[in-house]
Amino acid sequence: MINMAVYGLNKQRWFQVISAYSGWLMDGYTTIAYALVAVTVSTVFFPSTIGIYGLIATLAGLPLRK
Repeated sequence: MINMAVYGLNKQRWFQVISAYSGWLMDGYTTIAYALVAVTVSTVFFPSTIGIYGLIATLAGLPLRK
């Protein structure tokens, strides 16, 4: 049997490392995607008269109240 322990990690540990990295990668992607569309979302859901506060409210996840 071939010893697959690289850096002292066995097969199960490598699956854990790859799974954790994949989760981090997907979380980072959604964060960056949200940051890219935040300006558009803020203009859709908040009035343009409040300016930068609409963007801040969008990034903070605040709801629009009447």
